[in-house]
Amino acid sequence: MEFGLFVQGYVPAARSAVDPMAEHKALMEETKYVIQADKSGFKYAWASEHHFLEEYSHLSANEVFLGYLAHATERIHLGSGIFNPLAQVNHPVKVAEKVAMLDHLSEGRFEFGSGRGAGSHEILGFIPGVTDMNYTKEIWEETIAEFPKMWLQEEYPGFQGKHWSLPPRKIFPKPYGKSHPAMWYAAGSPPSYAMAARKGLGVLGFSVQKVSDMEWVLEQYKTAIQEAEPIGDFVNDNVMVTSTAICAPTHDEAVRIAVEGGLNRLQSLVFRYHDTFPRPEGIPEWPELLPEYNAEIIELLIAEELMICGDPDEVTAQCKRWEQAGADQLSFGLPIGVPFEDTMQTIRLIGGACDSADRYGSGAPYVPLPRSLLTGCGPALRGVCPPSPKLLMSRGDPHPVRRVGSAEPLGLRPRPAEGLRPSDPGRGLRPLHPRSGLRPGPRSRLNGARPQTPPRP
Repeated sequence: MEFGLFVQGYVPAARSAVDPMAEHKALMEETKYVIQADKSGFKYAWASEHHFLEEYSHLSANEVFLGYLAHATERIHLGSGIFNPLAQVNHPVKVAEKVAMLDHLSEGRFEFGSGRGAGSHEILGFIPGVTDMNYTKEIWEETIAEFPKMWLQEEYPGFQGKHWSLPPRKIFPKPYGKSHPAMWYAAGSPPSYAMAARKGLGVLGFSVQKVSDMEWVLEQYKTAIQEAEPIGDFVNDNVMVTSTAICAPTHDEAVRIAVEGGLNRLQSLVFRYHDTFPRPEGIPEWPELLPEYNAEIIELLIAEELMICGDPDEVTAQCKRWEQAGADQLSFGLPIGVPFEDTMQTIRLIGGACDSADRYGSGAPYVPLPRSLLTGCGPALRGVCPPSPKLLMSRGDPHPVRRVGSAEPLGLRPRPAEGLRPSDPGRGLRPLHPRSGLRPGPRSRLNGARPQTPPRP
């Protein structure tokens, strides 16, 4: 299991009431969290795109935020969590251009997560009069498969759909290298996990609340992805889940930080705006808030595996439960109303669970995997790009991946060509591709088996 960070521009009213610079400070602090996560060995950082969601998320222009972080970080993968590709919110061509530009600025570290917005308050701001929020699914469905064509075809042949259209055009820039960033979908209901899997997309599982939820996630996603027909260049077999996390030198200190963090307000805001999420019994209607969390409630949330909280050993054990349940990536939602220094402490302590050598591999020099080895067109692109081995991994990213339908880590081994057995000499599964120059190295809980990256000049 790999680790990540999720930021959203949270600006609680209590902070704004006493500090006119609260919004600015919150946004700048979140850049520092990602920079520290990069230094501490986290694999991913995800930044939200939300609009009109007072307090809950002031991070609306996440492409600007991620562009800054592309220059400020060295190893961490930067993801849009999400970019909203609905034509009424962001024209699909503009989304394709932003993704490719961020891919260049990060030199292949960008991950493209997409979705349909947070709920009725956000969606109705762009599409007034909609009564059924599933209407946005129709727009997303007709759009998502067009992005790989925009990136990989020399000239995009154009599109005439129900909700948007475009004449034939050459779209620039093309992504960094010869493929495109890994594609993800922010899934809510169980059927949407299966839908994403069938398209070969990774899942941003923001609706997964506790470890026991992984049972239905695996049933829906890991089963369906065995029959994936990827809309893009490769299958991204990957489930990301999120959890609140607070780590401190002692258990009592971690609980104290959680109690003082005002977590009840953030959770109340989740259900204020995400009205398409299932609403658990007992959640009050806004503006009524959930009761303030005391130490007893925090201990109950820990016991029910609804949050990660404790000293480094306890947090490690709690994270292992997610790994055992089948999560591919665990991202911590930060900040959550917790003070800046306490949040930085959480990132450092979790990162400190692995030493530097384990976190980035065995010390072998980092050699990027050429994307030319990773190109393998999905059905939508057949006949457009040249044939080559289809790999079940993000291009240019030397961390182990899993064979579809299997927990076996494959490192950098391509999928067998159709009609070939893995044992066929010179073809199919190999422990190491001879043209990549990569050595797997030991797995890390934070960063897979990524070899050491040399310092930038």
